[in-house]
Amino acid sequence: MRLRPLLAFAGPLAAALYLLHFNRDFVSVRFSEAWSVRAPMAMALLAAALAGAFAAALLGWGEAALRAFAGWKERRLVRRQEGARECLARAQRLRGQGRPKKALRLARRAIRLDSRLPLAYSLAADLAAEAGNLEEAIRWNSRLYALWPDSPDAAVRLSENLEATGKAGEAERVLARSGGNGKIHPAVMRKLRDLFAASGRWEEAVQACEKLHRTGGVLSEQEEDARRTGEIFLAAAEGRLARSDSWGAVSLLEDAVRRLPSSRKLRLRLGEALAAAGKPKRALRAWEAGYREVGGEEFLRRIAASQGPLDSESALRQASSRLVSAAGSRPGDPAPWVMAAALLIEAGRTEEALRWLGEASGLIPAAAEGEAGWMGLAVRLLEARAKLEGGDRLAAENDFRRVAREAGWLLLGESPSGAIVKPFDVFSS
Repeated sequence: MRLRPLLAFAGPLAAALYLLHFNRDFVSVRFSEAWSVRAPMAMALLAAALAGAFAAALLGWGEAALRAFAGWKERRLVRRQEGARECLARAQRLRGQGRPKKALRLARRAIRLDSRLPLAYSLAADLAAEAGNLEEAIRWNSRLYALWPDSPDAAVRLSENLEATGKAGEAERVLARSGGNGKIHPAVMRKLRDLFAASGRWEEAVQACEKLHRTGGVLSEQEEDARRTGEIFLAAAEGRLARSDSWGAVSLLEDAVRRLPSSRKLRLRLGEALAAAGKPKRALRAWEAGYREVGGEEFLRRIAASQGPLDSESALRQASSRLVSAAGSRPGDPAPWVMAAALLIEAGRTEEALRWLGEASGLIPAAAEGEAGWMGLAVRLLEARAKLEGGDRLAAENDFRRVAREAGWLLLGESPSGAIVKPFDVFSS
């Protein structure tokens, strides 16, 4: 039974029973020794009933008043929330119109109207940061992070402001707390990775990269993350090589190559790390795989140099053979044939060198009106030298003249006929 019916019925009834039991005709209410009130029974019963009814009415009015007050508060909250959203929308429009000061005032007003509107905090922080007031930006982002500590966006925003004010350590602590609940968010790990890398803490940056790799993400972010991972792994490997930890560098670089197979830098450094670790054959295989998968003269130079000092005919011929073997992995590239021919010319094997130069000539695309590009000039220069070494001086002189004329055309950018001469890019294939 509720309190109001209890007072309305049970209260007067109990009072009447009590009075009837002790006072059959009159009721005597004594306030002190000298003062008492004596009233008829009927009046006492009526007074008790009226008192109970009045108490019940007061309770009813109080309950109605409380309901009315609660409704008023709810309506007021709704009005304030609507006003906050309206202020936020106006602030965003003003920001787009290039009026940041008024937009910031409206964003602050939106926060006063609704202290749990996250977009208002983020907008106010952005506007304050754009105005150069990083302390205010930190204040707004701190309130945003305090309201939503599990929000990765709030943690990243606050850490960026702290980093901008030189508080990198505090920024790291904010990010570490954000990831301390067992959930690894890509944005948080990405920011931690960049903070570690900026301070040269490459080993910690590597760990952040590995955690970030496990989180996945959209394709565009994965591509950028793979690029940054390659840079960080390369820097960490350089640090290990500087500490004479060649095998540690090899393991990092192998992992980086698996994640970013198109990186020339990583593949080149992997071969160098293997060579530093005392594994020249594995280093050669790494460079050969790099040339096969990526291409580039840097790999060919290292393949040739892996033979050792090129100070004898035997060493020159073996280095040339390795380049010819590498040429089979990228059939459209003339560079290995040209480099092999250059080594054979140094070794005095002009006939074989001319044969490899013929292979290279067939792979070089012609430029406008038949003039070859820069690689073609290199081939013809080597052919002229081979003929000169072989004793055909007249043919060599003719070739030198033709090469000099074509070089002038390429430098001028057009041939005498007016056709544009496009330099040949070795790596275009």
